[in-house]
Parts: sequence; C-alpha cells; structure tokens
Amino acid sequence: NIIQITPETLINDDTGYIQTMASSLGAAGNRAIERAVYALLLANPTLSDGVALFHATHNNLAGSGAVPTVDLLDAAKVAMSKQTAPGADAEYLSIQPAIAVVTGAQEGNVKVLVNAVYDPDTANKLQKPNKVNGIVKDVVSSPWLTGTTWTLFADPNVNPVVEVVFLDGQRTPKVTEEVNFRTSGLAWKVELPFGVGAIDFRGAYRNPGA
Repeated sequence: NIIQITPETLINDDTGYIQTMASSLGAAGNRAIERAVYALLLANPTLSDGVALFHATHNNLAGSGAVPTVDLLDAAKVAMSKQTAPGADAEYLSIQPAIAVVTGAQEGNVKVLVNAVYDPDTANKLQKPNKVNGIVKDVVSSPWLTGTTWTLFADPNVNPVVEVVFLDGQRTPKVTEEVNFRTSGLAWKVELPFGVGAIDFRGAYRNPGA
C-alpha cells in the first residue's frame, strides 16, 4: 500500500495523526494475514494428493453437518486420534484437538460445551460428567466465518495444517519513506510480503454445520 501525506497534514498535525497512522500499520498487516488464512480455509484448497483439505477421503470431514454438541465434539476428537502417519506403516498418530475455530454466533455455546463440568446436553446435569470438558484449550471465533461450520485444530506446533511464510523472515510491515520534491509532502510505501498455504490435513477436523 502507498500512503500519501500532504504538506498541510504535516504542518497541522497537532493531534498526532501521522504517528497514530504509523502505529496502526502493524495491526493492518496482522489483519491482512488473518484475512488470507480464513479465505484459504473457506476455499478448502486441494492438497498435493489431489484431494481437498477437508474431505471424506482424509477422514476429517463429518458426513453430515450439525451444530456443536457434546457427542459431536467427542466424535471429532476420536476421528482426529485415528489419523495415521503417511507411508506403509500407517501408524496411528493419536492427534488431540487444541483449538476450536467457530463463527461468532457459536462461540458462546462452544465455550459452554468445552468448559462445563457436567454434561450440558443432559437433562440431569448434576450427575453426568461432561466427557468433552477441556477438549480444547482455546475457542477462536472470527467474523470472516459465516454459517454454522466449525473446525477443530490440533496444536499447530505439533500437527500444523496451515503455514504462513514471510519473505526473508520479515514478519512486520516495512515502511519506506519518500519526500515529494515538488510539494514537500511525504509518501509511505508499506510492504508485508507473505504467503499462506495448507500443508497437511491430519491436524484438523471440520463439521459443515447445520
């Protein structure tokens, strides 16, 4: 992005607008990365094996969609644990979910499901323990997600699904300043070269929702 700053703005900047704008560039870069990651997940890209990231062939897509419940969360956990390593040995990886990624409308309900000590889906809640209590460490919602789709992800440090890469390790926006010789104004060129890609299906399980 290129931001033009006029001489009038430079002279009359009593409120610190320029400094505020400069400090907001980092946040804008983070939002761009977030937007790209969610766009990738929504697109359900094809992996190197010729199959979509979330697909029945990968055993990481529910056969029918429904809103989250205790039983469905438990079924997703079991499916993730049965993923196997690539190769002839096909050993079970025993992958465990760590993050639930949901829409904003689902966030509150999912937090209740995973934090309740007793089963919230059972009429007599004081007697039946909640089998998915603590199933994930974090429940993450995003306005980029719509509908009722929900996804469980493993710890990305253990079983990464999506990778974000940066050119030459540059993880924050780089700002280059140029003075306009004719007007004495400034121009800022803001760069954050990055890319996102799906690298493995084993660390995630998706339910398409109701």
